[in-house]
Parts: sequence; C-alpha cells; structure tokens
Amino acid sequence: MRLSVPVDRLKCHFGGTRPLLRCPRCDGQCRKLYLYGAWFVCRLCTRARHWTQTASPDARMAYRIRRLQARLAPDVDVHDYVLDWVPDRPRGMRRATYRRIVERLERLHDKHDAYLEPGLLRSMARFMSDDLLDELLKEPN
Repeated sequence: MRLSVPVDRLKCHFGGTRPLLRCPRCDGQCRKLYLYGAWFVCRLCTRARHWTQTASPDARMAYRIRRLQARLAPDVDVHDYVLDWVPDRPRGMRRATYRRIVERLERLHDKHDAYLEPGLLRSMARFMSDDLLDELLKEPN
C-alpha cells in the first residue's frame, strides 16, 4: 500500500521551519500519523486520548511522585521506586532545591494517602469486625 502525504512547513519564531504532515482524512496539520485500520490518520481522527485523560487520579498522583523521585535519584530504575521513598540529596544539587522537591513530595504523599483512605476504610469494613475496626480508627492519646 502506498499513501502520499503532503508536508507543510511552519515558520518558527527564531528562524527555520518545522515540517507538519497533513492528515489524509480531515486535512488537518499534525506531527504524527497513526495506522488506524488501513489508513494513516491523525490522533484526532482515531479519537485517541492522552494517557492523563484516561488514567485514574491515583495513577496520575503516583506518576507525579515517581517523576519527582527520578529528579532526586536519576540512576535508579523508576519501576523500583516505592511511593513513600524520599531519596538522599544528589551530589551537586542545591540544598534549597532539594528541600523544595522533598516538600512537594510530602504534599503529594499526603494528597495520595487522603485519596486512597476512604476506599481502604471501605475495604477494611467489609472484612473486619466492627470492634476491631473501631479500635484501629481510634486516635492515640
């Protein structure tokens, strides 16, 4: 199968041009074309959504936490992170920057925990006796 796709040139602010493809279906400009059925079309024609539009709030918060952790520990694999882990300050990073990132991490941890807490309590209520649940929810003196 052969498909010819027109390429437009968009002028950039500081000189030069940027190539843009024309979608064969809607005739709109885009940077990428996707194979959809037997055609190459733009993302809008496939009705594809961005990851953040379909992810749960929990997944988005976990992603933001892992991204901040990656700034503090770039050599560690992102999938090995534990969400409430705060890496040590990397060599060469200013203390104020490190403190700011750690504070942001703590706020995200609190927000993440607050989001998960009601669902966790509902799950616990399903499987635990009322006496044990009341004892767990009691605030320490």
